[in-house]
Amino acid sequence: MAQDMMDGIVPVNETIKNPERLCEELCANRPEFKEFPYNKNVPARIKTLQSTVLKVGDAAKTDSDALIHDRALNPQSTHGYNGRILWKDSDADAQLKTAMAKGDHLTMAAEELYKSDPSHSAFSQTRFAKRIDQLKHDAKPYGMTPGQIRCSKLPAGNKEKSRKGIIGAYKNEE
Repeated sequence: MAQDMMDGIVPVNETIKNPERLCEELCANRPEFKEFPYNKNVPARIKTLQSTVLKVGDAAKTDSDALIHDRALNPQSTHGYNGRILWKDSDADAQLKTAMAKGDHLTMAAEELYKSDPSHSAFSQTRFAKRIDQLKHDAKPYGMTPGQIRCSKLPAGNKEKSRKGIIGAYKNEE
């Protein structure tokens, strides 16, 4: 239900006039609510959930505004503390990701791939090879690399639970 509130399906700025109908329409057939039928505590829980979602949303907006302000004062650096060019968002980063998406890293040695694009020369071959290894590692499913527990990792924002675009907004009426 919190995800529905964040997605704008359930209103967060107004009291739900008929919480029982809300639960019946949006929650009753969901497996998450199978063991939690409607009871007298639900209206208070919905109200608490609304206030929590509002607070989280306000905090996210404040953080976003602060980041925009601070980035205007201090643009993101293209070089690290040691004077070396940062890999992230560099031309070499984009070129390597494109090459790996095409599968070039499977048919070419790291040295050949390094020499295949002039943008790579801004970085050492060792650093370039480490980036290839990192991208290979990141491409593996969660739980398949050493140090990761084999469990499902939900992405930020819980997009797997989002029903935005699937169901329409709840009509808050008696």
